[in-house]
Parts: sequence; C-alpha cells; structure tokens
Amino acid sequence: KPSRVLFAVAVTAPSPSWSITNSTRRQPSRLGRLILSSAAKGWDRLDFGDVEQSLANRFTDIDLYAALVCIDAVNKLKCLRLTGCVQLIGQGLESLRGSVVLEQIDLSMVGLHEKPDLDCPPSISEDAVLPILYTILQANDNSLKLVQLPKLWRQEPTHENFEFIEAFNTSMNNSLYC
Repeated sequence: KPSRVLFAVAVTAPSPSWSITNSTRRQPSRLGRLILSSAAKGWDRLDFGDVEQSLANRFTDIDLYAALVCIDAVNKLKCLRLTGCVQLIGQGLESLRGSVVLEQIDLSMVGLHEKPDLDCPPSISEDAVLPILYTILQANDNSLKLVQLPKLWRQEPTHENFEFIEAFNTSMNNSLYC
C-alpha cells in the first residue's frame, strides 16, 4: 500500500509541489485516483515498514503529507505506522489534524517486535507532532486508542510530552465510562 500511494503522489505531481502550509489541498490526479482505487481493502491502514528501508529512511514530511492527502487519511485512516521514516520532523502529519477515525499512530519508527534502538535518533519533533495529536484527542467522538511515542521521548520526557500523556490517559479513562 505505501508503494501504491507514493506512486499515486508521483503521477499527480512531484512531492516538492505539495504544500503543507497551503490551505487548499491538492488532490490526486485522475491516474492517481485510479491507482489508489485498486487497493482491495481501502485505506484504513498504512505501514511504511512495507516499503524498502532505504526508501523509508529518505521519506520527508512533504512525502508523508502528500500521501495522507491522497488517501483522504483524515476521514479514512485508522492505523498509521511510520516504520523507518527517521527523517520525518512531524509536519507531514498535518493532514490528520482533527481526525475522528484515527485509532492508532506509531511514531516509534521501528517495526513490530523490534527493539526501539535506532542507529541514529529520529528527527521527529514534539513541537511539530503534539499540537496535531491534541487536535485529534480533542475532537468530539475521537477514536484514538494507541499512541506509540519514540523511545527518546519516553526516555527523556519533556513537560509538553508529560502533559500530552496525561491528556491522552484522561481521554482514555473518559471513553471507558461513556
């Protein structure tokens, strides 16, 4: 699936032409939509561990943003795993702002059942990611159940990180009693 969405982005426009800050979202081209529609199970899950590691290692925020916009992730994506995407800072997640369908997001950059030790620390920034996660958490009827944070964030938690974890835990506790 990640390869298919990256191909759809590529036939629509080169990644640098996508803009995270532009309020008008580019849509996939007709050929891009055709490529995306061939996904048998839809776009509820996206794991970049399914692409070659050398590609995931070079993946940028613009690439992520374009991919998420192409699949209408804010309305469809339930699970996102950023396996191997160590160059991401986090702005590419902007297209998930306010999602009520996202259930799981894994920012650890490692695959399932892998040690969270990376050769180099990931570039992902709390300043870029936490505000986006807050909008998801604060959305009415949000579905967020699992947030896997990078090892560095867990080892050296900042005040902002601690506050987000508290807000997430409160949200989870509140959803248990509704």
